[in-house]
Amino acid sequence: MIYDQNRKENVETIRKWLLLHGITLAGRYSEWEYYNSDHAFIAGKVAVEKVRGSAYRHSVS
Repeated sequence: MIYDQNRKENVETIRKWLLLHGITLAGRYSEWEYYNSDHAFIAGKVAVEKVRGSAYRHSVS
């Protein structure tokens, strides 16, 4: 991913395509975000819950 003026739109396009193909993103590299270890752990939990169809929701903000 190139960091330029189109980055936000490009990331959104890629995320939508992946979602349409049933691909769940997890972690700071696949989500194009910086996460410290706490956020990375929670993002992993959220990804597992999405894949398993869990009703639990967590905030990674």
